[in-house]
Amino acid sequence: MRRQLAIVTALVGALAGTAHADWRDGQFGIGLRTSTENVGSANQQESNTLHMAGGGIQVRYRASARWSIELSTETMRSPTINKDAPDGMTHYVREAKATTFDAFWHISPHRRWDWYLIVGLGGTNDAVTYDKVDGTKANATFHETHVHFGLGLEHACGHFGFGAELRMVGLSQKDDGKADAQGGLVPMNSSGAMFNLTATYYF
Repeated sequence: MRRQLAIVTALVGALAGTAHADWRDGQFGIGLRTSTENVGSANQQESNTLHMAGGGIQVRYRASARWSIELSTETMRSPTINKDAPDGMTHYVREAKATTFDAFWHISPHRRWDWYLIVGLGGTNDAVTYDKVDGTKANATFHETHVHFGLGLEHACGHFGFGAELRMVGLSQKDDGKADAQGGLVPMNSSGAMFNLTATYYF
């Protein structure tokens, strides 16, 4: 019995030791990310959910055990779709270039499996390309402000961290009349969800 207790105690001790990671205050990180996003108009009368995918880079700073910040930039692109609009456009493609400043609150600091809450604010530049019914190609650009709220999980492997994030996204473009003039190419207000996979090197 004592031998079994000793084995169990040793295993628990070993697992507890491996559960901790070398997350240090003042630690910087730089890495890559893949992103997928589904967004649609906040106007429920419109049915225009759009799927976009892409990737980007992020730079992180671990200010303390509980808090870290991140600056990221990414580019996402939609597949070519046919989209109904007043001007009869077809073959619609939307490319979004987003820059986001995030703050993370770490639920389980110093653990190899590091859960954290996300709040972020940034800007998105949208470039839309489409074919009109007369066969001519047209382009339009839009500028949006976006907010993120979400949950992330990162696993530490030495100097590397591999993670996944689920973010709720809200976007709003400046009301300068362009949305109406361009036939609703990009909704004035939209919302959706984003999923990221990240790989970061910490030093």
